[in-house]
Amino acid sequence: MKKYQPFIINLSDEILKITEEQGLIPITPFARDLLCDMLTEKFIKGEISSTDTIDGIFEENEFMEFLHKVIIRDQLDLLKEMELINSYDEDGDEMYFLTNKGKDYLENLLET
Repeated sequence: MKKYQPFIINLSDEILKITEEQGLIPITPFARDLLCDMLTEKFIKGEISSTDTIDGIFEENEFMEFLHKVIIRDQLDLLKEMELINSYDEDGDEMYFLTNKGKDYLENLLET
């Protein structure tokens, strides 16, 4: 489990609460870790401080990239739950592949 500064956790919780209330993304451990990592990077670069609020922390393109990553991960997790794909770790990167069930499903889709 990763450790973050308390103000980073508070900022991420506030942002995630708003995104969930607006129906943009669900609050997941992946979303929280990704957002905390992004905020920590901004703090290290001196782009934010421990007294900042969420207003103006992210440029639109940065926040859209965050949303896209969370949505993609959410869909990959759903496909894993359906056993259509699986994954393995390769040098710290999660690599995805079709399972036999996924291959059969794809073949049936292509036939119709």
